[in-house]
Amino acid sequence: MLNGIDISHHNRDQIRRGSLNIAAPDFVIMKATEGKTYHDPEMANYIGLMDHERQLLGFYHYCRPENGNSPYSEALHFCRTISKYVGVAVLALDVEEKALDYPNIGRWVLSWCRSVESMTGVKPLIYCQRSALSKFKEAAAADFGLWLAAWIKSKPQKCEPWRFMAIWQNNGYNIDTDYFFGSPAQWKKYAAVAGRK
Repeated sequence: MLNGIDISHHNRDQIRRGSLNIAAPDFVIMKATEGKTYHDPEMANYIGLMDHERQLLGFYHYCRPENGNSPYSEALHFCRTISKYVGVAVLALDVEEKALDYPNIGRWVLSWCRSVESMTGVKPLIYCQRSALSKFKEAAAADFGLWLAAWIKSKPQKCEPWRFMAIWQNNGYNIDTDYFFGSPAQWKKYAAVAGRK
């Protein structure tokens, strides 16, 4: 099991004050994009602060289907932004807040994941809270992995419709902390382009 954090521009002040050391955990997942046009302004800075010899990298996209955006347009924006890191970084879709109330959000998410897989050759993970898991049966059946948000003391025992979770976000206070249930080699398999050795 690996320990990690997930960060965005919201953590800027913690990092500038030095109360959050990006180079400490085993992996860092950072926000890259949101919607069709937004780029996280701290992404490049955070990448520069990492220990690339030791640490594993991931990126996530915060979806905004409630703004009328198509899954394809948001996937294209994300993939263009992180293209330099395809095959190295784990990719993920963050689905929360207003997006969870969007009609047919399960189909929207499946379409986004398939678009990213088509553009990059990498199968992205889906980040969501426990109460929303049932909305994503189609994506789970299509073998897109789970990054589960559950701020509890012990590992959640159930995550249906998934058989298991790849990542568990176990704390959202002060800084989001995560566990990856695997080795560095397994992380790299999640990040790998299909068919590339």
